[in-house]
Amino acid sequence: DPNFAPAWIGIAETHTRMDWYGLEPASEAVPAVKNALAAALRLQPNSAPALCSLAITQAGWDWDWIAAGSTFERALATGGGQAVIHFHYGLDFLTPQGRLEEALRELRFALQLDPLSPLAKTAVGGCLYRMRRWSESEETLRAVLQSNPGFGHLHWSLGRVLLEKGQHDEALKRFEYAAKIMGQIPAALAELGHCYARMGRRELAHCTLQELQRFAGQGWVSPLNAALVYAGLGEEAAAIEQLENAFEERIRQLVWVNVDPRYDSLRRNEDFNRLVSQLGLVATGR
Repeated sequence: DPNFAPAWIGIAETHTRMDWYGLEPASEAVPAVKNALAAALRLQPNSAPALCSLAITQAGWDWDWIAAGSTFERALATGGGQAVIHFHYGLDFLTPQGRLEEALRELRFALQLDPLSPLAKTAVGGCLYRMRRWSESEETLRAVLQSNPGFGHLHWSLGRVLLEKGQHDEALKRFEYAAKIMGQIPAALAELGHCYARMGRRELAHCTLQELQRFAGQGWVSPLNAALVYAGLGEEAAAIEQLENAFEERIRQLVWVNVDPRYDSLRRNEDFNRLVSQLGLVATGR
């Protein structure tokens, strides 16, 4: 039914998720998302989910933070009781800008609206991680683990926190388990490679880079995957090169490097800060 707006919104959300997990390049995802949302908004101009998806696009791919803020305001005005709106407002708009206290409030409110959502629970822990509140983040994520042990993204998030706390062996187990759940997708390999690098297991980290190259030979792979491994290895020039490639390809996840602890070693690099500026963001300087 081409006149059923929720189906168009679902198509847009699917391509957005494909991009998020590095399974579809922005060159394919963005046109599909924008075309689907245009159809949805022609049918339902005040649809809060459609406006929310549009705001995500304006922030993550267009880097138009003024337009994204305005569209999120419209989405909140028409669908403020929907957890997904507050979730994405906190994660996709406030977080990249470094407005983490505000983001945490929005994510916690989303969790109040949808208390059984493992994604919302994990996002709260992820926000605390970006705030460098390691112990609170770990406590939050371990609570999610009790009720949702099969949620792969949770194991990524917990592994990242444990890595920062120096609990390398347990962190590695989390990344390995996530890869088992989610499959050997490039994003899972990158998480493992970064962990190997931080543990000083450089040979294994470089093996994951070779695996990523093998994937690239079979199809598209996000440059952010290699950037993450190189950042862990301390190979700054290579990491910056891959981040610049991600910029050229307009990879949506790039906006989160501004607050991602895994890139803290690059924050004094002029090229890194110029890249952040080109995204329309103000470097956090953490």
